[in-house]
Amino acid sequence: MSGRLFTPESAREIATKLEPLGAKLQASYERLEAAAPRAQADQVVGGEHLSELLNFYESLAALAEAGVVLCDPAMRRFELPARLRGRAVRLCWQLGSPLRIGWRDPSHGAPLLPVAGQSGWEEGRPKRVG
Repeated sequence: MSGRLFTPESAREIATKLEPLGAKLQASYERLEAAAPRAQADQVVGGEHLSELLNFYESLAALAEAGVVLCDPAMRRFELPARLRGRAVRLCWQLGSPLRIGWRDPSHGAPLLPVAGQSGWEEGRPKRVG
C-alpha cells in the first residue's frame, strides 16, 4: 500500500485513472460470485475458476499499490485514506458513471457525506507518531 493521503481532487484523479482496473475487478468478482453456488467445499475447481481468482487478486493488488482499498465489492465501493482537519477519514469512490466521491469517518460508521463545501483536506503521507 502506498501510505498516501488523498484529497477529493487527488481521489478523483486516481479514480478516473483506475476506473478500468476497478471495472475489471468488479467483472471478476461478479463471475466468481456467479460460480460460487455451484462449487462445494470438497469439490475440485477447474482452471477457469482459478484463473478468474488470479485475475481478481492481481487487480486487487494493483489497486492496493495505488493506495485504493476495495471496501464493498457488491456495492462497487472503493476507499482511499484521507485526513480532514486532523481527523482520519476515508474518501469513497463508487465505481460507475458519473464518478462520485464522498467521505466517511470510519470510527463512527457514519453514512457517506458529500465532499462539496468541506475544507481542510491534508495531502501527502500520514505523520508518524512516536
